[in-house]
Amino acid sequence: MNNVLLVDDEYMILSGLERLIPWDDLNLKLVGTASNGQEAYDFVKDNEVDIIVSDITMPLMSGIEFSRKLKSEGHSVKTIFLSGYQEFEFVKEGMALGAVDYLVKPVDSKELVATLTKAIELIEEEKEQSTYKEMQLAQQFKSLILGDGNAEEYIKANNLESISDFNVFIGTSTSEAFFDYLDKQANISYIEDPGQDKMIIGLITGMGKEELSLFYNRLADMFPKDVFIFAGTWQGSYTEINASYCVAVKLQESYYFYNLVQEGCIWLELNNHLEELYYDNSEDLPLISKSDTSKRLHDKIEDMILYIERNPIPPNHVRYITLLLLSDALTFYNLSPVESYQKQIERVKDIKNISEVREVFEELESNISEVISERSYSELTKKAIEIVNKDYQKDLLLKEIAEELFVNSMYLGQLIKKETGQTFSQYLNSYRMKKAETLLLKSTKTVNEIATDIGYSSTGYFHRNFKETYNMTPREFREKFQALG
Repeated sequence: MNNVLLVDDEYMILSGLERLIPWDDLNLKLVGTASNGQEAYDFVKDNEVDIIVSDITMPLMSGIEFSRKLKSEGHSVKTIFLSGYQEFEFVKEGMALGAVDYLVKPVDSKELVATLTKAIELIEEEKEQSTYKEMQLAQQFKSLILGDGNAEEYIKANNLESISDFNVFIGTSTSEAFFDYLDKQANISYIEDPGQDKMIIGLITGMGKEELSLFYNRLADMFPKDVFIFAGTWQGSYTEINASYCVAVKLQESYYFYNLVQEGCIWLELNNHLEELYYDNSEDLPLISKSDTSKRLHDKIEDMILYIERNPIPPNHVRYITLLLLSDALTFYNLSPVESYQKQIERVKDIKNISEVREVFEELESNISEVISERSYSELTKKAIEIVNKDYQKDLLLKEIAEELFVNSMYLGQLIKKETGQTFSQYLNSYRMKKAETLLLKSTKTVNEIATDIGYSSTGYFHRNFKETYNMTPREFREKFQALG
């Protein structure tokens, strides 16, 4: 519905206009009347008006003066002028100011309806254009934050190239006062994500690190409840806005991942610490293969869990480390995963909470304990396995191992099959696959280099065996794992 203001210094004309206009049919609402331009101007300043039907010549302030003043102040109201035959020069000036049209007194009802309809159509058209423009700018703003390009117009419109301080925050809020506060800050822009309830992405410009810290602390005091803000790093250039956003996302994910639920919170990371965390070195990890042999299995598993729970590790690295520890444990105990490795990767990738990490390792402990209780290797099989573990890179043959152990090769092969459930070649291949798995996860070596390192003279044979074992190629395996980090 559009609001209409009628302006004329003659009461009878105002009364006649009220009767002539089919308000309900045109979806219009009469919000006021005025007898001169000054009175109309004062009304528009304090009320929402979409269409003005105004006489041209009036005391105190004419319709032309009134219209000129509104235009200079940026009002987008649509004006229809009423004039006499002798006022053509005034009409031309009114049209030059952007009037929709003019009507000659006495006003014809059909012409009045047609002109009002024209004004309504112009309003709707401008609303559509404005909405489209707002959507474009919102999309460009989002593109700027996400770093996917297509933000040139937004950068130019907001003169970001001349600004040297940027910070991105994300979060949620159910506090209308919080959004009102943001709307009043000239240096804060934000959008609400329609896909999530009160989810916002915001950009702060022109604040250094110290000022940002004070700002967020003040925000925390003002909104102690129902506001969850995660602020990324301070950046000195608009080209690094996405880096700030990525850190904010990691902070938010950590909040929910570690169950740090509270009534309200503001998390800050203004110094790039999160970006510096990258766990590509497993030397400090509680790997089962490097643990104290005197430790109980339960204690080894608990060391893994506590390492993750007690370190400020971003969730994506938690998943990375979880799979690394699982792989090491399976290799050390020469275990095949209960489920396919592809499913195991997907399961780790889908971990959304720290309690799910504990469940994964507790299940691992159960599986290892069950296998260990079933195993009862003879000394001869143990020695053969020790040779495989030590010399798996070499071209190992059952006959040569049997000679080294001073036994018949057929007898040794039957013993290994009986106690491990695998032939010698199957056991060797299984061990090599687990070594390949570890190298694919932890090293930057090429697939061909890894094939050579674990004892395969034919890379094609390695590829074939790996795919049969894991139902994916070595490259696919590595890519799936890297997606966790």
